[in-house]
Amino acid sequence: MNCVRFVLSLKSSLFKTLLDFIRCAIMLTAMELLLTVEQTAQRLQLHPDTVRRQLVRGALRGVRRGRQWRIPESALTEAVDAPAPMPKGQRRAAIQAARGSLRGIVSSDDFLARRHAEAQSELEKSQFVDRAEARDLAGAAT
Repeated sequence: MNCVRFVLSLKSSLFKTLLDFIRCAIMLTAMELLLTVEQTAQRLQLHPDTVRRQLVRGALRGVRRGRQWRIPESALTEAVDAPAPMPKGQRRAAIQAARGSLRGIVSSDDFLARRHAEAQSELEKSQFVDRAEARDLAGAAT
């Protein structure tokens, strides 16, 4: 019986230690350093207005507190690691090329209309065959 109590006390102390560890990890994560727009602009070597535009556009993750933005440090790493957007000229060329390659593709409405017509003709054929078989069977019975 004493062994069981000892094991249970061990389990509860390990459980408490694990919970304490998890709480500390959550607190450290929650206490991530938040930067101002000016600090972020200085680190990214951008103008503060550019940083504000990126925050409004959603290209840079941040939290707005009143009239001021706060940017977590991890958002800077995400912004630096994100792929660069395509320049306007290349983007237009890519869109036009995609449109050109899609011209030969049938629209979904046309595809559905064709499938419907095929299904109708198959149904008519099967009904015709069923009627002919019925006549043959009726003729054979008489």
